[in-house]
Amino acid sequence: MPQTRSAVRRAAEAILPPKGPDNTGLKRPADSIQAHDEIRQIKRAKKRARDSVSPVQDNMVVLPHGLGTVQLPATLEDDDQKELPSSLSVVTTPKKKMTLEELKRAARPRGMPKMTPENKYRLMPGATPFPDWSRPTAEECQTVYDILVKEYEEKQKARQEEDTQSGGENTEQKKTAQRKKYTPLSFKPPAKIQPPSTTVAGCGEVPDLVDAMMRTLISQSVTRESANKVVENIIARFGQGNCQDIRTGSIDWSAVRLASPDDVIKALQKGGLQNKKYEAIKGCLDMIYEENQARRAAYLRERETGEVSEMSGAAEMTTGQKEHQLSKIEAGVLTLDHIRAMPANEAMLAITKHPQIGVKTAACLLLFCLQMPSFAVDTHVHRLCKWLYWVPGTENETYVHMHCDVRVPDHLKYGLHQLFIEHGSGCHRCKGNTSKGTAEWDKTVCPLEHLLDRYTKKERKSKAAKTVSIKKQRSAAQDVSVDSGETVQKEASPATIDKEEESDDPDSEMQSSDVESGEAGKETSR
Repeated sequence: MPQTRSAVRRAAEAILPPKGPDNTGLKRPADSIQAHDEIRQIKRAKKRARDSVSPVQDNMVVLPHGLGTVQLPATLEDDDQKELPSSLSVVTTPKKKMTLEELKRAARPRGMPKMTPENKYRLMPGATPFPDWSRPTAEECQTVYDILVKEYEEKQKARQEEDTQSGGENTEQKKTAQRKKYTPLSFKPPAKIQPPSTTVAGCGEVPDLVDAMMRTLISQSVTRESANKVVENIIARFGQGNCQDIRTGSIDWSAVRLASPDDVIKALQKGGLQNKKYEAIKGCLDMIYEENQARRAAYLRERETGEVSEMSGAAEMTTGQKEHQLSKIEAGVLTLDHIRAMPANEAMLAITKHPQIGVKTAACLLLFCLQMPSFAVDTHVHRLCKWLYWVPGTENETYVHMHCDVRVPDHLKYGLHQLFIEHGSGCHRCKGNTSKGTAEWDKTVCPLEHLLDRYTKKERKSKAAKTVSIKKQRSAAQDVSVDSGETVQKEASPATIDKEEESDDPDSEMQSSDVESGEAGKETSR
C-alpha cells in the first residue's frame, strides 16, 4: 500500500536526530548580519561601476536621463587657481566644492512650468531652472565686465591711432566703411533714448515699442547692412512720423499693415527672407491693432463709468497715460504703451505673445527700448556663458537667459550684453567657427584666457595628419574585391579629395555675420 507524504515525513523525523535548541527560535548572530551587509554593499558598488558611463575626459561628467555631459570647472575640483595677470584685479572668493551628485542635480533643469498660450516659452519670471548652480556671482560678473571694458578701450585707442597715422591716405569711402564697422559702443543705458534713425535698423533702442519690435524683427537672421537697407526702403515707401508729433518719429506701421503683400515684400527684399518676415510683421501688426481696438473701448467705458479697466497693464497706468494712449489709437497709431507700465517679468510675457517674437527678441526690447534690466542672450553671449561656467552645458538659450537674468546684477546686464557680442565676434579664440592649433589661434591673446574653458572647441588636424588620412583612403579604395571572377577597383578622384580637404578646414568658411543686439547672423560658405 503506497504511503502518503505525511507518513513518509513522520517516518523520516523518527529516524533523524532532533534539532538542537541552538538551531531553533533564535535570531542570526550579529557577525553573520554584518558580513551579509558588507557583501551586499560590495555587490552594489560593483553594479554601479559596471552601469556607469566612463566620461570622455577626466573632468567631464555624464548626466543621467540623456541630459548630456557637463564639464567640471577647475574651481569645483581643486582649490588651486590659475595664475592671473598682475594688472587685473580679480576676485578670489573661495568656492564650495560640489560632489558629483550635487553637480548632476545642479545641472538638471527643475521647476519648469507647463507650456500655455500665455507662456509658450515656459518662462519662469524671477526664477532660474538651475537653482543650485551658484554661478555667476556678482563678483565674477564685475570681473568679466572690467576686463572686457579695458580690452575694448585699448582697441578703440589703437583704431584711433591707426586712423590718425593713415588719415591722409584713406579715401572717403574707406573712412565711411571704418565708421560703420567700428561704431563706438556704450556700456551703460542712455539717460534718454534718441529719436529713431532713418538709415539704421538698430536693436530696438528707439522710443516707441511697436517701432522697436518691427525693427528688431527686420534685423533677425540678416546682417546689419541688409537690415539697414530694408529700413531705408520701408521709410521711403511708407513714410515716417515727425519727431514732434504723436508718432515720435516712428515708421508708419499702420500704413504697412494696410498695404498689399507685394508692396511690403518688395520693401523687405533687400534683406532676404522677405516672405517669412512679411508673415511675422503682418501677424504682429494685426494682433496689435485688434488689441488696440479692445483697449479703446475699455478706456472709453472707464471714462464713462469710473470703473478701472481690466485690460492688461491698465491698473498700473495713470489717467494721463491712458488718455495719451487713447489719443494715439484714435489717431490710427499702433501702440503698446501699456507694456511700459508693467513690471519687467509681466512685460516679457506680454511681448512674447506676439508672433515670431521669441525670448531673445523680447529681452532686447526690454533692455534697449523699455530700459528695463534684462539679460538678452544671443549666440555669442550663450557661448561665453558656457565657457565661463556661468551655466551648465545646455544648448537651450532660454535656460541661459532665465538663469543669468536672475544671477547677473541689473546694472551690468546692458554692458555685458554689448561686451560679450563685441568680444565673441572679435576674438579669434572666442569665435564660434575657429579651431585650436592654427597660426591665428596661437598669436591671439584673449584677456579672458584664465577664466575660460573652451570645452566645445576642437583641435585642428595638421596637414601631415590630413595627408596620411588621404593616403589611407586611397589605399583602402584600391583594395581589390573579387566578385564572380571580376576585379572591382575604386579610387577617390583628386577633385573629390580636394573638396574634402577644403570642407574639413574650418578656416575656409566665411565668418558668420555680426548682427545687432544679439540677433544671429547668416552663415554663408565660400
